Amino acid sequence: MNTAYGWKKRILRIDLSTSQIDSFVPDDSLLKTYIGGRGLGAKIVSDAGRVDALAPENLLVFAAGPLTGTTTPASGRLSLSTKSPLTGTIFDSNCGGTFGPELKKAGYDAIIITGKSPEPVFIEIEDEHVELKSAEALWGKNVKETTRILEDKGCVTCIGRAGEKGVLLASIMSDVVHTFGRGGVGAVMGSKNLKAIVVKGTGSVKIFDEAEFLKQKQSINRLLIASPTINKGLAVFGTPFL
Repeated sequence: MNTAYGWKKRILRIDLSTSQIDSFVPDDSLLKTYIGGRGLGAKIVSDAGRVDALAPENLLVFAAGPLTGTTTPASGRLSLSTKSPLTGTIFDSNCGGTFGPELKKAGYDAIIITGKSPEPVFIEIEDEHVELKSAEALWGKNVKETTRILEDKGCVTCIGRAGEKGVLLASIMSDVVHTFGRGGVGAVMGSKNLKAIVVKGTGSVKIFDEAEFLKQKQSINRLLIASPTINKGLAVFGTPFL
C-alpha cells in the first residue's frame, strides 16, 4: 500500500484541558498495520493505557479509513474509539453522513481528543485552521438546535442534553440524523465539556489508479444491486434486518 494515496498522513491532536492543538505525521507502519478507522482508533486508545471512561485522560478518537472521502460504495463512514462508560471496554462506534469525508478533505486521517475543558466548548476545523470556541450559548440545547446554529460553518457533530448530563447510553449525532450510538460515547464527550465538532474541508483524497478504481467500483455496485440483503432487506427494513 502506497500511503501517499488514500491516507492524508496527518492526525490532529487536541487537549481540551490545556487548549493545546497540534498535529503529527503517523508512522507508515501504523497506517499499514491498522488499516481503517476502527483499527487505527482502537490502537491509539489501547496505547493510552487504563483510564476511567469519564476521566479527562480518556481519549475520543475519530478515525477514517483510506477510502473515506472517495466515491467508493459504503466508504463514507467514520469510526469513533473510546473507553466506554457503559461496558468498561475499548468501544467502537461508527457513523455515516458527511463527517468522515469532510475530515479527510480537511487533511486529517483522525482526531485525537483528550482532557476536559474548564468551560463548554466546540471545535471548529476548516482545513489548516483549528480553533476552540465557547459553547456556553449552546449548552442545554438539543441536537437540532445546536446543528441549526452551527451548520453554516460545516458538518456538525454534537451531543444533546443526554450527553451533557452523562447518561450512559447517550449518543453523538452528526448531521442531525447520523449516529455514533451505543456504549455511552455521548457521555464521554459531555464529560469533556465538548458540545460539538464542526468540520469543513476543501481538499480531496488522491487515487493511485483512477481507471482501475472506476472498474472495481462498478463491480462492487453490481454486486450490491444484485444482493438480496441490500435490495430486499436493508431497503425495506433498514439495519435491523442485519
